[in-house]
Amino acid sequence: MHRCGNGILVLLSGFMTWFLTAGAFGADIHEAKDCSYAEVSAAVSAAHPGDTVLVPAGIAVWPGTLIINKSVILKGAGAGQTMIQAGFDAPSQGNGAVQTNYLLTYAPPLTALDQPFRLSGFTFDAANRTGGLCIWNTTTTLARLIRVDHLEIKNARYSGGTARALLIFGNIFGVIDNNDFSNNASGISIYGTNKSGWDNLTYTFGNADNIYIEDNTFTSADTVHDGGAGGRYCARYNTYTHIGAGGLYPLCDMHGNMGSQGNYAMMGGEIYGNLVVMQNNKGVRLFDLRGGKALCFGNKTITTSASGITVREENDDALNPTTNLQPQHITDSYFWNNRGNGGKLFGATEVMDGHFAASSIGSDWVECNGRVFSDYYPGKCGVRIKTGPGAGQERGIYALAHNGSRLMIAPAWTVLPEAGNLFDVVTDYGNIIDENVNYFNHQAQFDGATGMGCGPGNQPPVHGVLVGVGYWLTNQDCTQVSDDNIGAHPKTPISGTLYKCTAPNVWTAYYTPYTYPHPLRTSGPLSDPLLTILSPNGGGNWQIGTTQTVRWTANDMTGDVNIELYKDNSKVQDIGTVAASSGTTPWLVPDSLTAGSDYKLHIYQDSVADYSDESFSINSLDSLYAVKFSAGPGGTVSGDVNQIVSANESTSEVRAVPSSGYVFSSWSGDISGTTNPLIIGNVQYDMRITAQFVPGNDPEPPQPSGGSGGGGGGGCFVIAADPEFIRWCGMPVLILFFFIFGLIARYFPNRKLFMRRSERMKSKTLFLIAFLFLVLFGAPAQAATTYYCDTCSLDDVVAKVALAQDGDMVQLPVCAETDYPAWTNYLNITKAIILKGAGVDATKIKGNFASSLGLIRYQPSAPSKDHRFRMTGFTIDTDSKEVHAFSCYQPTVTPEYIQIDHMKVYAWKGRAFYIAGTFFGAIRNNDIHARTAISTYGSGDTQWKALYANPPTLTRNYGDDKNLYFEDNIVDGGIEGGFSASGQGGRRVLRYNTFSAYHLIQIIDVHGNQPGGGGNIGDHPGGNCATQVTEIYGNALTDTEPNSYGQILDQRGGQVLFYFNVKFGGQSRSTAQAREEDTDSLWPVNNGWVQKVTNSYHWGNWENGNHLVVTEIGTENSGSEIPSAWLPNHLYGSASPLSDIYSARWINDPTGNVWKKTTYSDDNGSPNGLVSPYLTGTTEPDWASVPPRHVIVDGNIHWINLGQGTPIALNQDLWVQTAKGTFDGTGDPDH
Repeated sequence: MHRCGNGILVLLSGFMTWFLTAGAFGADIHEAKDCSYAEVSAAVSAAHPGDTVLVPAGIAVWPGTLIINKSVILKGAGAGQTMIQAGFDAPSQGNGAVQTNYLLTYAPPLTALDQPFRLSGFTFDAANRTGGLCIWNTTTTLARLIRVDHLEIKNARYSGGTARALLIFGNIFGVIDNNDFSNNASGISIYGTNKSGWDNLTYTFGNADNIYIEDNTFTSADTVHDGGAGGRYCARYNTYTHIGAGGLYPLCDMHGNMGSQGNYAMMGGEIYGNLVVMQNNKGVRLFDLRGGKALCFGNKTITTSASGITVREENDDALNPTTNLQPQHITDSYFWNNRGNGGKLFGATEVMDGHFAASSIGSDWVECNGRVFSDYYPGKCGVRIKTGPGAGQERGIYALAHNGSRLMIAPAWTVLPEAGNLFDVVTDYGNIIDENVNYFNHQAQFDGATGMGCGPGNQPPVHGVLVGVGYWLTNQDCTQVSDDNIGAHPKTPISGTLYKCTAPNVWTAYYTPYTYPHPLRTSGPLSDPLLTILSPNGGGNWQIGTTQTVRWTANDMTGDVNIELYKDNSKVQDIGTVAASSGTTPWLVPDSLTAGSDYKLHIYQDSVADYSDESFSINSLDSLYAVKFSAGPGGTVSGDVNQIVSANESTSEVRAVPSSGYVFSSWSGDISGTTNPLIIGNVQYDMRITAQFVPGNDPEPPQPSGGSGGGGGGGCFVIAADPEFIRWCGMPVLILFFFIFGLIARYFPNRKLFMRRSERMKSKTLFLIAFLFLVLFGAPAQAATTYYCDTCSLDDVVAKVALAQDGDMVQLPVCAETDYPAWTNYLNITKAIILKGAGVDATKIKGNFASSLGLIRYQPSAPSKDHRFRMTGFTIDTDSKEVHAFSCYQPTVTPEYIQIDHMKVYAWKGRAFYIAGTFFGAIRNNDIHARTAISTYGSGDTQWKALYANPPTLTRNYGDDKNLYFEDNIVDGGIEGGFSASGQGGRRVLRYNTFSAYHLIQIIDVHGNQPGGGGNIGDHPGGNCATQVTEIYGNALTDTEPNSYGQILDQRGGQVLFYFNVKFGGQSRSTAQAREEDTDSLWPVNNGWVQKVTNSYHWGNWENGNHLVVTEIGTENSGSEIPSAWLPNHLYGSASPLSDIYSARWINDPTGNVWKKTTYSDDNGSPNGLVSPYLTGTTEPDWASVPPRHVIVDGNIHWINLGQGTPIALNQDLWVQTAKGTFDGTGDPDH
């Protein structure tokens, strides 16, 4: 049988095993196409219980409530990335307990209550029209596996009632963690099932049967937590910021018995470890306890006004009877170590208002002349006599009289008080609850007779004499609340045990806080790994002497992690100790390390640890080699045919696969021999190897023979494998492999290796078709030639380049700048060749001329089809002449692919890379020193028109390969340097770069429509079409001038994604900007596409750790815009076009003297105008107070209007993030 036939048999056997065994068992992953209501609803409908539904980043307006009736894991791309907004009004605003009043409701059937549900990674914006989220279970069966985490929920409010950000309705237990709540009428409401809950359930402090609200942030002007009807909650370790005009009364509310036809009381609650910040310094009632039992301790309020807790009885328990042995009124409640202004201890009190002197008293009333009592008191509060005859008597208030100054009480006084007696208004209307009976307060000097104590030791003091008093036994300080113990993600959680006196001098352990973080966060189906290494996590090469970023995720971890480097499973270096929550740290790869591909990282904290999944390499720049495999006529090569291999390491396995009617004969090029499959070891240089085939049919197998290295010196050896062993023994081995593969697919289907259930059948079929196509119809490749330059002189390099054809390589030798005359003209390359040096420190090219072209210019004479131009491994230095280091030109819309990597570039008066035409590919891993790193200009209106050709020859999409990727570069911008500019239909992706300069003015420029004549590619500023597509993310930008600030992005056209960039240094005043340059009709492309700013999103860009860089719209400035015609009169006769202004600031003072300070940049990015001296006058203005591209006229700052285009519509053309949050480092670039 033909060798190819054997391979197909193996594939078919394995394929059938996989097909039959890998079925629809276990959890699966479903991916919504976008975040629209229709797509998310469809993905949830397709999911089975236990499945995960992933929703991508985006913005969507939902037309109605998404109701989920099955247990799924619903995950967005992250708060601020997957953003859902209400597009409807809540239909029943007077009743919060309606499922359709919310953006999303989870209402599982009875059969799903024991299954996990998680909602994570979204922003839900109720848009002041609906509630936020609702979780619903009105059965007596408990839903214990609920997690709501890492959400942003905002603007839950409407005019017809109290909207809730999150309603927990029924018996829902689990955890609500790591969410941000802002501008909601009510935060989290928790209501049980009323009588059925009280009759069938019990409540115990400190166990799993509760809803835990932890590690959240709340910004609100209203009560945050309320509940009743048999509900329960624990609010712990949250940060609350009150932004209302008045006080907060209360923060947390627990309803009591609401009387006939009303709700039953709350069963219980815990409130501890919270931080409350009153921004207006008004008073705060931390807790209003009206029923059930509660623990409230270790909380801290920040305000200069009073803080307190109230306890009160709402209605008699008999009005809503229950069979539960626990009373509905307050009982078994303890309050300790809650601290307010200046660390002052505050506890619970029944006094709502107090120290009134009675002006007159009757048998059923008491009066205080001049005081108007609140109409809230009747039916809610009581009167307690404090002094004189009848002291201690307490009566309920049932009415007001005498214009509100008289309180009518019932029943009548037993002992009639006298005028002048002091009395209080108390919250206990029914005279049921009493301190030291129903509730107990912290006593600084605890004697065991009243209240409760707090302190260290192995057991409470023996002198507990009053049954019911408590003692908090802890090794933490009871005289203050430490900042380490409170707020979201406390450094050290509160610890201790509450003891209760159950008989005279008998203490019984009563309560210990439940596990923190909640176990659902740290283990099981609702958790994420505690510690996961993100980079380096296998593969990749880190170069000695470069600074790399170590990245990890640490979920629910506090404290520090230790980072270690391992080589061949042995530790070789301690990298450092870093805060676990930072998630990132820079690391300079030291020269002391030995190059190798067997490195791994180890990050750990105690027993929590992670290693890199696979090994990664550490090498010097010149120890990486390209090994390329190709096939001659009659077959193909399977495996990785383009490999980058470290010095002295081995390639991965490749196999020569003959087509029908051919047999493999030998390898040629840098390796000879007949070994198949082939692994090349001890790689010492770049290699090209070709598999040769001859006509034939299954000849006798050749004997294996060794291979030898060829060309260029350096030894190689071949790891041989017997073809007959692979042919006859390998087939059953492969069948066994596929059988095991199929078993794994069946019994462990929820692995990333496998696709979601809805695509498995299709993927299996495509798997078979693709493999057969590659085996039978693989296209042959032609062997390439390497031309070696003897010197680095321009004449020698030109001669070798002239000989090379597409796919060939020109190898530059080791040469210093003094070994040859500096180049006096540019090198023009017309073929898609590889131009390779011996390394940036070994091969150095220097120019000594000025030109509008580049020192090296690539201008393909014909489409290169299957090849791409590559330049790698040497230094280019323009010697500060006005010339680009590298340029390329291609006027058609036929894409040309380029790759420029591992270069060092000096181009202080030109661009490092000037791209003009339809070029795609990558410019990566370069060390760049230039005032503009890269300019990308397309092929003008021709490129715009390609968008609507039939069929289209270009698309305008984010995230595809029709882009030029500028990534993993280190850029030094010098003084006032810029990063990148683009226009003329250009497109680019700027990602994961490190850029620094002194005094950043404008970093990234995206040109719009610029009419004005010219029209040649890159003819700025003569006239340009707008940029088409730009993506900017993951970049680190550093301003080395401490007092500087500027503009990070100037978007004047096209569509842009601008996110997760971080700027360091300078002042935290930088902005981004979007503006329209000129109307599309002035430079028409006539294809239906708009050139103005459109379909653009800016979010998650930070400056100096916590300053959100917000995009400004160019027309929104104080004062009127300054027309373009006004400016030349203030430039002292300068003929420089306005679009050449790099940064300009003017002032016209009241005396008529004109001040100016102007910096220009010419077409090469270099300054051709210095700071002009100001005219005579009083004092030079404070230029630092004037933003770039603004002017001051008569003391008002104005925007310099450089165009008259259509205004940009926010939330129609451009969407921006405006809400500020806390930067956690996850957006740091990974270079």
